[in-house]
Amino acid sequence: MPGTSGTHGRTIWARRARAALTERLELKTTALLLAIVLWFMVSARETTEEIVGVRFAPQLDSSLALREPPRAVSALVIGRRGELLKLLSTAPTIRRPIDDAVPDTLLLELRPADVELPPNVDARVRDVQPRRITLYFQSDLTRLLPVRPATDGADGATRTMTVRFEPESVRVTGPRRTVAQLTAVHPMPNALPARDSGTFLVPLDTGSLGVRVRPARVMAIVSPSADGVTPSGGTRAGRAEPKADSARP
Repeated sequence: MPGTSGTHGRTIWARRARAALTERLELKTTALLLAIVLWFMVSARETTEEIVGVRFAPQLDSSLALREPPRAVSALVIGRRGELLKLLSTAPTIRRPIDDAVPDTLLLELRPADVELPPNVDARVRDVQPRRITLYFQSDLTRLLPVRPATDGADGATRTMTVRFEPESVRVTGPRRTVAQLTAVHPMPNALPARDSGTFLVPLDTGSLGVRVRPARVMAIVSPSADGVTPSGGTRAGRAEPKADSARP
């Protein structure tokens, strides 16, 4: 009968479909895994291109500080897929040296050659976006500078006495270029006694520099020099000034 033959045909097809999914299951699973592995091997050798994020890390002069983070940078990289996958763990980098002569707002041109790929990645950079990036630097700079007697010998104490200051360093804040050129902060002219030894509160000379100093006064501990030998922690006029330490605001 037509109805019986149709039911029989559907039963046969159901058995064949079930057999295709269940018979020799281990062999079929192995074949599928081999096909997937082969696909990955072939695709890893294919040359392709990807847009990847770039770490922007400019080499700034010690007097420069960014007011805000720059825009995100990306690069179009061409290479084998396997090589490009390495960039997921180690991002390319841009390291542009920037000296202290730049203005407070700098428009920086970016080129594909600026992008440094990790040494273990065999690929090349075709493009970088954006091609221009604006950097905003802080107009003020804060540094820790040592307090030293005036080197011109205006104070009599600096010619015949050993002078030590407490604190030995002060925090100086002001225009970036002005503060970057300073090596030390000095007391006001004639603030130190000519012959007396002792401890004195002296103001610092910063009015002509256009900077702010904290604290504005320091304790000067004046003592006689013994055969030109400076006691520990003391300073005599004419000695080389130690290098100033920098500090960010």
